Amino acid sequence: MADTDSDAPKVWVLVVGILVLFALVGFFVSQAQSNLGAAEAQMVVDDLCLAADQAVTDPAAALATFNGRPHNALHAIDTDLRQIDPIAASRVATAKAEAETAMLSRSPGAAELTRTLADETAAAYRILENEDGIHGCT
Repeated sequence: MADTDSDAPKVWVLVVGILVLFALVGFFVSQAQSNLGAAEAQMVVDDLCLAADQAVTDPAAALATFNGRPHNALHAIDTDLRQIDPIAASRVATAKAEAETAMLSRSPGAAELTRTLADETAAAYRILENEDGIHGCT
């Protein structure tokens, strides 16, 4: 019985060590996912900026770019942001509708409206990702 009593602290230290290890792994994984989220967010905004540039010379390419990565991301932003900041979600939805309508009609204002959408999207991602480094068109 004396051996069992002397092993108890060792088992306890082992269990605590394993729990600490799991906690650290979880922390680092969440940090990596957060950084990936911010990088993906910036790519969406960059694609919108590209679409804005393309709208001036190649409206079909602009619409294709807009309908790529940004299209689904904008729907996700709308869903996620509506729960946190409904006013910001409304600004993104309005900017999206205006930019998309302008691109579809090949309006001369499509580029500027798409840049506005990129800026609103960057602002939305700064809220959602809690990441100040996400920027609009430069």
